[in-house]
Amino acid sequence: MHFIFKFIVSTLVVFALSKLMSGVQINDWQSAAIFTLVFGFMNITVKPILHLLTLPITCLTLGLFLVIINILVVKIADHFVDGVYIDGWMNAFIFSIAMSIATSAIEFLIKPKKEETTQIM
Repeated sequence: MHFIFKFIVSTLVVFALSKLMSGVQINDWQSAAIFTLVFGFMNITVKPILHLLTLPITCLTLGLFLVIINILVVKIADHFVDGVYIDGWMNAFIFSIAMSIATSAIEFLIKPKKEETTQIM
């Protein structure tokens, strides 16, 4: 259930950001949903590989190269989804940062409650 909620929230955030940013264009809800799925898949598969391959550069830049990797993942996901157009690297940077902040804030506000467990002594 948490996955479905996170997917819906991420899709809403992606679609809303496309309306707020001039350099990001998403044609419809379906494109936003497909982009969210592709971006999530890329974060699970490609991003860890890129982290591993660029570990020396990431260490030299004190972790700042991770921002470049995040932008690259956004641009790759943009390339694979028809109906999603992100103009330039700067718009991809702003889009990825805004998407991360918005989804994190929403998840923080509406996070699932953990069931309290009692310990038997």
